[in-house]
Amino acid sequence: MASASACLRCFLLAALATASIAHGVACIDELDCPMQAGVSLLQRDNRILRRSHATAKFAFADCHLVYGLNWMHAMKESNMSCSNITAYGALSAKVPSSVVDKVAAMKERSKKTHRYNFQGSMDSEDVGFRRKWAKSFVREHFEDNDFLVITDAPEDHVKWGAYDHSTDSYGYRPKSDSAIDQRLLLELEFDEEYYRAMVESNFTLCPGGDSPFSYRFYEAVIAGSIPVIDNELQDWNRFSGAYMFHDIGYQYVTWQEALNLTSSGADLQSIIDRNYELFVKYQTFESGDHVPPAYFWMAADCKSTPSCLETCEEHLNCKAVDPTSEEAERLINEPDLV
Repeated sequence: MASASACLRCFLLAALATASIAHGVACIDELDCPMQAGVSLLQRDNRILRRSHATAKFAFADCHLVYGLNWMHAMKESNMSCSNITAYGALSAKVPSSVVDKVAAMKERSKKTHRYNFQGSMDSEDVGFRRKWAKSFVREHFEDNDFLVITDAPEDHVKWGAYDHSTDSYGYRPKSDSAIDQRLLLELEFDEEYYRAMVESNFTLCPGGDSPFSYRFYEAVIAGSIPVIDNELQDWNRFSGAYMFHDIGYQYVTWQEALNLTSSGADLQSIIDRNYELFVKYQTFESGDHVPPAYFWMAADCKSTPSCLETCEEHLNCKAVDPTSEEAERLINEPDLV
């Protein structure tokens, strides 16, 4: 069996290969490491994943993107350093304890009032084709006490039903100018309305976005809501930006399963509790720096691989950017930032 550090080097090579594939660039043919099968799959699905910019950054998240910004704050809040962290801890998606604690407090004083919720864009060109199923599901199956906010709804949007709060919600809009400015300034935003809707819902629709996954998946887990997808290829693809948390072991349901579930409230709560337990252990530093069994080859110290240490320190020491600067303009033109 290859050593953890050798596997880590393979992972970093595979990440670069994956980035090349995502941008339609010629990629190396063979990788003698655990990611070879994944790279081959990506080559076959190049047409589908070509526009997945998140794929290119799944291991090297910029601190001005949601993934990297959360990781940076999680590191600092937990007093972690790049010299005493595993490769998994340095390169995986982490959520700050401050966010987790706020959501936990909301859960203590809330109860489930919605079966389903969805909050996000529906019709933007970069996400529309992956969210067709969600749009159909909302129109056909949402009831009055469910919750919908379409964040890219036009000003003349006509509500789809009593559940549609697209025109009367003033919550956080991740693609708005103010939200982008906050990320440029490295300010951590907590959207209470967004999390409240998930906290109060049994299920959260989690369609893919501009790549075949959505951070909404584990945000639903934080909130104690069960993620709902259509299929893994488009909504929960292992070889996308979800790579570093896909195999943690979270349980989800497809929309067909959600409609036909006969599980008791206790059964649903068991899924919610188990998902949350996995999340706290592997996507926060609240109980230390743990590595999921599926990522055993990333248990090596980050400092043992120069590229890991360099990437970790670069993002941990990331600097705020003036929203009016040329550098800000360059970053704003990066698809992942918006």
